[in-house]
Amino acid sequence: MHVLFYRFSPVGDNVTRYFPIGNKKMTVPRSDASFGVAVQILTLSTLVSAILVSSGDLRWMSTHISKYFTLLVVVLSIVLGFALPQVGSLWSGYLTLLLAFLMFFVTLSIEPYEVARAAGNYPIILTGLFTTFVLVPVLALSAKPFFPEIIYAGTTLALCCPSAIVSSFWTKVFKGDIATALVMSIVTNLVSIVSIPATMLIAVGTVLKVPVASMMINLTEIILIPILASYLLRRFVHINWSRFGGYGSRVELGILVLIVWGSTASGVAAVRNNVSQFAFLNALMVGIFAVAFTSTHFLTMRFGHKKAISIEISTTVKNAALSLVIGVATFPKDPQILPPLIANLIAQNLFLFPAKAITERIATRAPVAPEQSDETTT
Repeated sequence: MHVLFYRFSPVGDNVTRYFPIGNKKMTVPRSDASFGVAVQILTLSTLVSAILVSSGDLRWMSTHISKYFTLLVVVLSIVLGFALPQVGSLWSGYLTLLLAFLMFFVTLSIEPYEVARAAGNYPIILTGLFTTFVLVPVLALSAKPFFPEIIYAGTTLALCCPSAIVSSFWTKVFKGDIATALVMSIVTNLVSIVSIPATMLIAVGTVLKVPVASMMINLTEIILIPILASYLLRRFVHINWSRFGGYGSRVELGILVLIVWGSTASGVAAVRNNVSQFAFLNALMVGIFAVAFTSTHFLTMRFGHKKAISIEISTTVKNAALSLVIGVATFPKDPQILPPLIANLIAQNLFLFPAKAITERIATRAPVAPEQSDETTT
């Protein structure tokens, strides 16, 4: 999928700033400059906090950084998306290719029979469809009293989208059932062809233009081809693939950084117009994801801890790229559709911090019990 970009004409007083790449002198709107200062302050405060913590307890900091290293790197990529959007835009046109490579490396650890078995587990798939397309869109109604109609429409669109392709990666990080997450990605993206227009028509009264042909091609490129390629490689190249796991995880994380950085950079211009509203959007979405994650846990815990993680991640990690494409196609003349779509991308990644802590605590307290055929790969 290709994310479309908007360029806005300067409004009001202009200021001159120097950008680090090529030391170029550029004139930008004062609101843009203020936004840049805000990003610099946020980055500086983060560095100062890190220094203070390190002076207090290096061992504590080292333990927690290693524990949440993947999440910290993703947050850094979000900051880079805002601080250096011109850099992220260099590869934003190749997000589909990056997602395909990410799926290829993730599926190197999955056997075909595991995917077939996960696809045949109808109760958990139906539960995942309910939490993805009913529970979360209902929670999106909470945005209606607080935002203008166009912001509410964007929030609803973002939260009624299917599971993201990267949900398989996060399921692997959270030590869940990767095969179940993969099946959920495929099934929810197929169902979304019907569910997204229906949800938007009921909740917002808007008729959407869903690019069905483009979505089918995209699913083939991002999911089916990488799965087939990884299967053929494992079949004909006989090496110890378990030893490759550590290197593969590093490559996956590097690809994810590029994906998040490039996706965030696409909506920076629209966000700058109202930073406070954007911050409130993020806070609201983190709250919605928290309620959805907790509710999904209670609905899926009977399936076993690992499968529950897979559905929890699939429910809260939404296909932000798809929402951007549909939003721009449906509201081409209204750039205010973009802030809630970008807020969705950021909030779901920020929420992964408490989500990881919650799942780890549940795992330590859960009794050792049969996982209902929960033999997943690690």
